[in-house]
Order: sequence, then structure tokens, then C-alpha cells
Amino acid sequence: MSTFPVRELNENQVLFAEGTRGSTAYILKKGEVEVSIRVGEKKVVLTRLRPPAVFGEMALLLTGHKRTATVRALEPTEVVEINSQAFEDYLEKSPPVISTVLTGLAARLQDTTRKAAHAPDIFQGISETLNLLSVHGMQQIFHDEAIRGLSRAFMVDPTAIKELLAMMEDMGLIELQENQEGKTIISIPHKESFPDRARRIYETFRKFS
Repeated sequence: MSTFPVRELNENQVLFAEGTRGSTAYILKKGEVEVSIRVGEKKVVLTRLRPPAVFGEMALLLTGHKRTATVRALEPTEVVEINSQAFEDYLEKSPPVISTVLTGLAARLQDTTRKAAHAPDIFQGISETLNLLSVHGMQQIFHDEAIRGLSRAFMVDPTAIKELLAMMEDMGLIELQENQEGKTIISIPHKESFPDRARRIYETFRKFS
């Protein structure tokens, strides 16, 4: 890492913002950073990283890559910067075997990441199920019944489904309300944009999982 520059960040300083173009990856050397995304007007924290951690690496693999999240320093922090040109120069100077292996790994990572963005998981499955019910006119999706049904469908503990629904409410994807009978129901406040917003959050989670 000594051949790459080290950048110092102050507390609360943003390293890069969601949606901006990037060509640099980072190795967290000292301190702590927060990774977050915006969902409507809400900020959702995906994770907090401490050394050793690598992030932003897709900027080295994808041309014109747009950052999928915002990274902010939570305390005085140091990161090692690896831009795409430095990465390519390093590969050229490496022994042929190592260079070939690294290039192959980078290509495989790029391909795997693209495919993984479309692989089903529980969050995506719940989102698609709720969207399907909404599209087909179900006026009231009962919270408790949904938890039981989704738990059976995805073969996971009901607590995990309940926590995911609560997280989706925090993100503003769904709302939990009481009907006239006092039962909790699930509603989708922005039905038209719901699938795209849920998919965007899902793909971002995949990159930081």
C-alpha cells in the first residue's frame, strides 16, 4: 500500500456521494466510515466499516461507474486511494502470472456482480410479492397474515420477515397502519415507483453485503 497515496478525512467529511461518477477504490487504513443511501427523503445506513475494509472497488472494473452509496467519515480517518490508472499500471508491472490472475479475478467479479444483482433473495422476494398483491387490487394486506405466509414461502423464521417489513417501513417503501377493526395492514404509499425503488435498494444491499 506504500505505493498508493493516503488521504486523510475529517469527522463528518464525505468521501464520495451516491450518484457521482467514480474511478477510485479505497482501503480503509484508520478510523471508521458510514455507508448510506437515500430513499426518498430518508437516509438509510447500510453499514459502518472499520479497518481492514475495501470499498468502492467496482469503480476499477466498470467504465463510467456511478457510486451506489454515500461514504462519510465518522471520525478522523485515513484511506488508501487506488485509482483506475494506478490499478492498470500495477497490473502491467506485475509478473505475467499474477497480472493474468488479477485480471481474471476482476473480470469474474464484474460478471458475478452483474448476475448477483438479479438473483432472488428475501428482500427482493417480499418486494415483488407485495407489489404483485398491490397491482392485482388487494386493498388490505394484513400484517400478521403476510408474515406467516411469507415465512412459509421463503422458509425463514417469522421474526426475520417481521424485521424486514419494519426495515422497509423505515425506508419509506411501505406503511404499517391500523384499519377500522384495529388490525395492522401493509400499504404502499407510492405504488408506481415502488418496484424501481425496492430494486435499487436491493442492488445496493447486494454490493455491500
